[in-house]
Amino acid sequence: MYILHSHFHADHYGGLMKSWTAGPIFCSDITANLIAERIKVDEQYLIRFPMNTVVERDGNHLLLVDANQ
Repeated sequence: MYILHSHFHADHYGGLMKSWTAGPIFCSDITANLIAERIKVDEQYLIRFPMNTVVERDGNHLLLVDANQ
């Protein structure tokens, strides 16, 4: 299982801009909302995952947890 800390800091999204077309961005709903609102990345590139819930994707189990924990 992969445990991912999801958060939105400028030093983590350098190079991400409105014209993003390089592929999917896997993130929490909260982070996706911030990326869509502040950077204006097209929604089609935002793959949203719920927090604190194990999700299976492509044979991998993912768990997003709050980065402040």
